[in-house]
Amino acid sequence: MLQRLMAKWRLWEEALAGMDDPQGEYLLSLDERVRRLEAKVEQLRRPLPEDAAAAVTPTSAPESE
Repeated sequence: MLQRLMAKWRLWEEALAGMDDPQGEYLLSLDERVRRLEAKVEQLRRPLPEDAAAAVTPTSAPESE
């Protein structure tokens, strides 16, 4: 009886052991951050549409003396 209880306890112990994993949580948060940054870089690398490019083109450039 005691051996069966200990065997079941070991199963629960192994299942719960991975739940509190600060290093794993840190790596997951880093992975999420890298994915967001990669998406942002990809967005910045895309060329602007013609109408958007015209909107950001300076119409009155400062005159050089």
